[in-house]
Amino acid sequence: RSSDLRVRSRARVRANASQAARRCLLLEQDGLALENLVLPWDDLQSKLQALVLSRNQLAAMPSEADQCTCLTALWIDSNALTTLPHTFGKLCALKSLALDLNQLAALPACVCDLTALERLTLDNNVLRFLHPRMSELHSLTLLSAANNRLTMLPASLADRKSTRLNSS
Repeated sequence: RSSDLRVRSRARVRANASQAARRCLLLEQDGLALENLVLPWDDLQSKLQALVLSRNQLAAMPSEADQCTCLTALWIDSNALTTLPHTFGKLCALKSLALDLNQLAALPACVCDLTALERLTLDNNVLRFLHPRMSELHSLTLLSAANNRLTMLPASLADRKSTRLNSS
């Protein structure tokens, strides 16, 4: 019976997502145990500013998400991501990115192209290093990478006083 409710809930959310896409600034699809995401991306490209995909079972970023060039906040924490697409750097307006509680072993260099990024949370992944180009993220004020397999931070980040670093 609870699975019937879950199916109905997902169908309702998909219908609501389609309606919301016409006027959407924020789209929340969190806690639905989604393994993939089907949204009206064409309608969302020029409108979507915040996308919440937390607490699902996504193993990959939706490939169309990089077309949402107005996106300023992306929460895709508590999923099953192992990598990010190399087109991720197209999200040039992104200011807040939550990637906590995934299975990320590395971040692609294109993350360093997100020059508007202010907050980046990477806690509880399996990261072994952070890209040396992370120092190019001049707007970054918070970088949290606790509970990873990091042995050291890039010197250029460790010396920055304008960025609060959380790591262990």
